[in-house]
Amino acid sequence: MKVVAKDSSVFEGLLSRTDGRRRDAIPKLSASTKGDLGQFMTPAPIAEFMASLFPVSPLAEIRLLDPGAGVGSLLAAFVARVCRRPSKVRRISIAAYEIDGNLCRLLRETLADCRASAAEREVAVDWEVRSVDFVSEGAGLIDGNLFESGESFTHVITNPPYRKVATDSAHRLALRRVGIEVTNLYSAFVALAVRLLEPRGELVAITPRSFCNGPYFQPFRNLLLSRCSLRRVHLFQSRDAAFRDDSVLQENIIYAGSRSPQHATVRISSSFGPSFSRTVSRMVPFS
Repeated sequence: MKVVAKDSSVFEGLLSRTDGRRRDAIPKLSASTKGDLGQFMTPAPIAEFMASLFPVSPLAEIRLLDPGAGVGSLLAAFVARVCRRPSKVRRISIAAYEIDGNLCRLLRETLADCRASAAEREVAVDWEVRSVDFVSEGAGLIDGNLFESGESFTHVITNPPYRKVATDSAHRLALRRVGIEVTNLYSAFVALAVRLLEPRGELVAITPRSFCNGPYFQPFRNLLLSRCSLRRVHLFQSRDAAFRDDSVLQENIIYAGSRSPQHATVRISSSFGPSFSRTVSRMVPFS
């Protein structure tokens, strides 16, 4: 019992320090930069909920991708979740993309914190902060046959940027070269992440709900549902629940799935506030 209490304290501290970095960073971000990059950083309750949607991994080594890492809220929640549960995992290798140089220092602090905290459970954490544009690099990682990539990941956790992709932009052209047609950066990030997932790899994402209907997102829906098996979909009853600290009114959705044949059923859940204390769910056929 003493070991459990010690572990709990270690990872509670990791999550608390990480969320403190997020709170410190928010007022320092300029409005223009947030708009240009589509930045909305993940609060601790949402990060922990998203991490909880991953099943226990049968692997000894996890290769984790966060393509828009911010200060590392999702990464910290993932590491804490893996280390708190009995599993075979002995190493977590993290690729953290963050193009905002002002956030990279905080992200490195979080990743170093993850490494130190995970060592308490004899789990090694290796990490690399990639301060480059994920769309350009992600498209470059996918080779010419359009089916496999030069780098792959066992897990993806992401809160991607929310911004339109212009039809004549460099992003649109890079994505088109690898067969991805999207109208928004969030769908671009998820599409690339799905393409970089290994078979049986796991993905959890939080994005706007706009991709769920309409012709503009039809190619993205086709890609997502042809390559990923949905296991869980979570909705928010209030538009300000997800990113209240950023004063954002946005209909968001969290979804979890894997690169495997589609499950026969999907769990649909919804929460009535930012803390997930009032959550209801039901199972429905995938059809």
